[in-house]
Amino acid sequence: MLPSNHPRTISLLISIIFLLAARSASAAQPSDKDMESLSRLTGRELLSKGTEYFKTDSLAYRAIACFSIVSNRYLENPEDTSVRRTATEALRHLGNIYMTHEIDYRKAYRNLTLARQIAEEDGNDFQLAYIFTSLANLYNFNANGNDKIDKEAKVLLESASEAAIRSGNSEIVSTIIINLAITNESTKNWGDYAPVIKSLKRYSTNASSSLDRIALLVIEAMECKFNGDNARAEKLLTKAKSLTDDNIYSERILNSLDIMLIELYTETHQESKAIDLIRPMIDNAVENGLKDYEMCMYGKLTNIYDALGQQDSVEKYYSKYLVLKSEIEQRNGMHHVAEMDFISQIDKINSEVAELSLTRQKERRQHLVVICILIVITILLLSLLWVYANLKRNHRNLYIRNEEMNRREETHRLMREQLQNEIEQLRTSINSQTAESPKNENPETEEQLHEDYARIVSWMEKSRDIYNPGFSLAKLASAMSLPSQAVSKAINVCHGMNFHQFLNEYRIREVTLLMHDRNSDNLTVESLSESVGFKSRTTFASLFKKTTGLTPTEYWKMAKQDKPGNQEF
Repeated sequence: MLPSNHPRTISLLISIIFLLAARSASAAQPSDKDMESLSRLTGRELLSKGTEYFKTDSLAYRAIACFSIVSNRYLENPEDTSVRRTATEALRHLGNIYMTHEIDYRKAYRNLTLARQIAEEDGNDFQLAYIFTSLANLYNFNANGNDKIDKEAKVLLESASEAAIRSGNSEIVSTIIINLAITNESTKNWGDYAPVIKSLKRYSTNASSSLDRIALLVIEAMECKFNGDNARAEKLLTKAKSLTDDNIYSERILNSLDIMLIELYTETHQESKAIDLIRPMIDNAVENGLKDYEMCMYGKLTNIYDALGQQDSVEKYYSKYLVLKSEIEQRNGMHHVAEMDFISQIDKINSEVAELSLTRQKERRQHLVVICILIVITILLLSLLWVYANLKRNHRNLYIRNEEMNRREETHRLMREQLQNEIEQLRTSINSQTAESPKNENPETEEQLHEDYARIVSWMEKSRDIYNPGFSLAKLASAMSLPSQAVSKAINVCHGMNFHQFLNEYRIREVTLLMHDRNSDNLTVESLSESVGFKSRTTFASLFKKTTGLTPTEYWKMAKQDKPGNQEF
């Protein structure tokens, strides 16, 4: 006789709720040609094909091939956004297949954990609801009375419900409710799941699909059962069965509701009704090769006939249960699962996944550093280009301003020469008409200073002596037949600078004029500075920059560009 709460039986029943019943895996694996054909499909096309294979008998290997191609693309390029989206779903399906078809819980846990990691990184609550539910089933499979694993399964179901509500995944909400109902069939209340059921019930009330209505009926039926109103509970579960429509979930929903009714009938000593439900379920399992499910039903019949005291039937169905159990263990290696230290395996897989996560985080940080460096370099280059453009524009403006000053200076020079000629003519006329007046004893009147300054400027404009290295104030005074003091004062008062500044102004202007001469192309800055009387290039460069705002080289470059045929601007 099987105990009514046999952990393996309960685990397999829970798997029927959420996952498609395990199919036989007798079909051959896909050929190389098939794999080549599948590899050309997109991620979405592979998911679609894999799902169809998963729903078809004997095609689990093909489903694994489709989902593995998608997940491998992610492992090869984890930063590809489109690949990440499809990989989450593919890894979840792989976890479910390994949990129900291949019975390789380590692979199931690894795939589901990778799917969870990607979904959490992407904030994909819709997929997380499915993944948490699958992980909860996987923990239930391996609980076997282990309180730690059982507690973790409850936490995962709670996380699944929260993710489902956040994402609006009403389909999985209904699945979670049915899952919780079967988990709590032998209890007197919702227990630790009460807050979860309360949230799910509130959410389902606002939805309108048939799955939501079924879920609400299941909650109400369970609460009636907890309160001892078994007749009402039976009516509600029967009504829920009538709401199942023709979709891919209808078969498992009907199976789930039948399982609840079977438990209800067994507890209320309506064994005949329970047996009437179990027999067609066994026929369906035999027809579809669902040996795990068939084994569970034999276990239930064993318990029912044991309660009725019909020993012959107990031995008959218990014998069938043991035969199927042995066959499944030999085929799928389930006897090894019972010996497996699931917690240590979880720790090991978690370490592997954590290492993969750290590697990906390191790669992301490296990519981020490279991107930041490129951004900084780009900003620096743009800044340098902006500075260069502004500097070039400023230099051009200074050059144009100096050229304009030279033109104005030339105009003023011509005007001064004309004015000087007029003054000379006027003075000659006055002298011829009037007697010679006494000489002015104060030669430094303002009028005299301006007259002297006009003569100095006129001479400076015409003379080439001022470009000789030894030209001095004394030589200028000698040329003017004036005392050096009078020449210095005239320049200071009328021009606002001393003799050396006055002289250098003429010399700098002469250099700028020479720079425009095409014959100066073969000259150097040193030869130009020497040709106007500068002995030191440093002194010349400093004075030139101070006067024009540009270095001699910058100014000369612009002057060359302004020569006929070389205009740049």
